[in-house]
Amino acid sequence: MSVNPGVARWIKELFCHNERVVLSGEWTHGFFSLTAVGATNVGSIRIYFDRELHTNSPRYSKGSFNDFSYISNNNKDGVTMRKGEHLGEFNLGSTIVLLFEAPKDFTFNISAGQKIRFGEALGTMRGTVTDAEKDSEGNV
Repeated sequence: MSVNPGVARWIKELFCHNERVVLSGEWTHGFFSLTAVGATNVGSIRIYFDRELHTNSPRYSKGSFNDFSYISNNNKDGVTMRKGEHLGEFNLGSTIVLLFEAPKDFTFNISAGQKIRFGEALGTMRGTVTDAEKDSEGNV
């Protein structure tokens, strides 16, 4: 469904119908959560490391919730992603919500409402970043 403001006012609880895939865990500086939000009936969310995940399915109803952990007896660390590694894709319509703890010297490089493209740095950290976390320009 469209997130056009007019449509959002017209359809009651529009955003409750959108599907979500929440991936949470830890990174160098604490808690991290990435939530992929896809519009119901027009697309789906694909996570590359989970071939069993099927979104935009009629078997799930509004308000339904499925919980799955990627941590197991055989895999105590869950899923580890490297900087720049592709996580997944949307098949039409998309929003990503990021929540994360950051050190005090973290500064956003973006402004409210700005569109972000793959590979763009969200921010920088001075003095607390390891070389492995930086790109060639010092961005995280």
